[in-house]
Amino acid sequence: MYSLKGFIEIEALVKNNVGVNSVIGELSTLAMTYSRERGDYFDPTYPGFNLVTLHSVSDSGKVPVEPVLSTHVLEVSKYVYDYCLLKAGGINSVDFNADIKTYFSDKIQNLNFGLFVSNGDLSLPGFMSWTNPLLPANTIKIWFADSVFRQQYDQFEVVVIPPVPDLNDFFLSISAIQTKVQSRSFPELVDLIQASKLNNPETVVRTNSYDYYNPTTNLPVFETLWSVLIYGAAGDNIDTIKDATIAYVLANSTHSRAEWTAILPDLFKRTEFVVLPRWLDLAIPNLTTSVGIYSPIINLSESISYTKAKVPEYTSAHIDLYLSSFGVNYKSLAVLCISNPENRDNKFDIRLLHSDYINVGTSSLDFNRMSASTQEFVDLLERMLIVAETISDFSDIPAEVRRVKRGTRLFVAAVYQNIQYLVLAKNQTTPAA
Repeated sequence: MYSLKGFIEIEALVKNNVGVNSVIGELSTLAMTYSRERGDYFDPTYPGFNLVTLHSVSDSGKVPVEPVLSTHVLEVSKYVYDYCLLKAGGINSVDFNADIKTYFSDKIQNLNFGLFVSNGDLSLPGFMSWTNPLLPANTIKIWFADSVFRQQYDQFEVVVIPPVPDLNDFFLSISAIQTKVQSRSFPELVDLIQASKLNNPETVVRTNSYDYYNPTTNLPVFETLWSVLIYGAAGDNIDTIKDATIAYVLANSTHSRAEWTAILPDLFKRTEFVVLPRWLDLAIPNLTTSVGIYSPIINLSESISYTKAKVPEYTSAHIDLYLSSFGVNYKSLAVLCISNPENRDNKFDIRLLHSDYINVGTSSLDFNRMSASTQEFVDLLERMLIVAETISDFSDIPAEVRRVKRGTRLFVAAVYQNIQYLVLAKNQTTPAA
């Protein structure tokens, strides 16, 4: 099977004004960072049209686009442009679908396309996908709108920059590896990151800290910094970064996962809590002129069943023992909270981590009666809830949080004091059975 994903740049639509990007027919500089393997394909038969490929992969790996395929894609793109140009008064999706299928009856199957995006004068589908039955097994997806591309492009690459060149050095004496790790200066780290790009600007660079633990005492000794270059917004989430880092470590050392877990448990073992807001429980429903208010009252037996449905990978016994519920100040919302059964240091009960938690707003005089640690946790949780209320698979989110996908479930994630918190997105919530 061959897969092609690319963008159609249209010369007539490109904006050359400084800082201006056409909403259709022009790929932004940010979107260009989504892959380290970009290709540009032209055909004199279709002047002014350029196929920019960011993903061209067969069963054998990355491959150039065959001329017959790039020409086919450019042909379809030119036809779509001309069709839409003639429909300035508005495009009917049903008519568009029928016309494309009729004109390319022998070349297009399984056609799908997105909402039309307009620049004010012309509307083009945000994306199109199809298969060409005349060519070996294939899937083709192209975008015409940069904003849609940046939301939907799901490919990514992660390049790991470890704290030391030879990862086996982590198993030298503690003093020896500490010296090696701490001898790297910040300018040296910046130079390494720059060199690792291989002249390919990244979408985002992240540096995460994981404590080195003495394997004998199980106590943290010093901090280690692991940087990653991420190509493609879909790769910018906590799970992906950790998985890529772990895979890199195991592939580039002679030591086992168990040995690494003993010295870098923050990397190899996730200590996390899943927060399940009761988004559907309303005390006051939405009205025409005012937003509804959530209910802080929950049914205990239903909440246990609900949690087991949302985190089916956790055992019933663990949920029965450690599930907690509490109200938050944000819109009077109730949330359920359950720990990961693999949490380190027996950190299973959220009540023990934040035993002084009280449900008051930051403007209350009582807010300062909580410890600084709990105050910061409350602030973080509220910011995460605000994002989780509206987040979708590809919406923009603040830099302080990450998007995490577990199966089909979407979460907002953030790390505080080496503990990861996951808040279930509202759009993932359905009424309990």
